[in-house]
Amino acid sequence: MKKILLIIFLGIFLVGLISAISICVDKTPPSAPSNLEVTISGDDVTLTWNASTDVPACSGVDYYVISNNGNNIGTSYSLSFQNINVNPGTYSYSVYAIDKIGHNSGLAIINDVVIVEVEGEMSVSGGGGGSSYVCESNWECTDWSECIREFRTRICHDTNNCSYSYNEPIERTDCETNFTLEGVTLEEEPAEEGFFSRITGAAIGGISDFAKSGAGAFVFVVLIVAAGGFVLLRVYKLRKR
Repeated sequence: MKKILLIIFLGIFLVGLISAISICVDKTPPSAPSNLEVTISGDDVTLTWNASTDVPACSGVDYYVISNNGNNIGTSYSLSFQNINVNPGTYSYSVYAIDKIGHNSGLAIINDVVIVEVEGEMSVSGGGGGSSYVCESNWECTDWSECIREFRTRICHDTNNCSYSYNEPIERTDCETNFTLEGVTLEEEPAEEGFFSRITGAAIGGISDFAKSGAGAFVFVVLIVAAGGFVLLRVYKLRKR
């Protein structure tokens, strides 16, 4: 009888666990946001933009990264951001998206503006969504170094200063990698750990999303009830002895 109950419990647990784990592998970066607008009130600049898109549907955009003149100034989980206490000058604001599963970064939208002060009033020259544009990175890398402590390194720089890591070449690789390093740009890590980290994140994300759904809640309730029943049965059996 004990074996039968144990098999039933394990069966319910495995069915619930398999149902809960929804694997989502996302290697596709989000699209660039669109229509980045820059407005000012007092000395506070407000940025607004249209949402990025991301595939597959099981992933989606997690948050946005905002930069000013090439320096990251914050993140946003909405479609707006405020840069406070801004002085008159020339600014290049950029926004790009990060997705949920693979944490891929997409192309950045940029808006170059000039903030002026006239008789104590701050205003933005330009700043409309129609003046924003997508920045295309142009990566240039130094030659690979000699093998030091089992690794080769190099330094890569985006000559267009797009302020994001989209399609950024790797700057470190192990000395045993079976690649011809001279004259070759390695776009992805040759090791498999990147793939497995995506799978791990995908499984966690899948469980989280499933748990929030009605079906997920039902499965987890069944698992809790089954586990509780098994424990009570064991306690009852022990007391009878």
